[in-house]
Amino acid sequence: MGSTGSIGCNALQVIEHLGPPYAVAGLSGHTQGAKLLEQVRRHQPAAVAVTDDATAEEIAADVAAAGALSVLDYLGEIEWREFEAARDWYSRMKSRPSFRSLLNDRVRGLSPASHYADLDF
Repeated sequence: MGSTGSIGCNALQVIEHLGPPYAVAGLSGHTQGAKLLEQVRRHQPAAVAVTDDATAEEIAADVAAAGALSVLDYLGEIEWREFEAARDWYSRMKSRPSFRSLLNDRVRGLSPASHYADLDF
């Protein structure tokens, strides 16, 4: 069942209303990419399934951009004070369960910037 239609949206509202221990484990969608991405940002599921190629490419672009920023962030090459919108977006991306394990990776002989693994940098 998709999460972007009326039934899926209502199910997400019920989960939000009930709160812990209930949480969204996964989301799926077809062509409503913007709505699915907003749901992913809001609920931070461990898994996302997409059946439409264009929507899948949109989500893949977010992940690729976050990966590129992660390298620059590791090296301390971004002055986040100057790019508040990008910082907020990247902070949401790196707080996703699927992204957090990457923050533990290290390059031998090269320490990350002090804020690199901080989700609220």
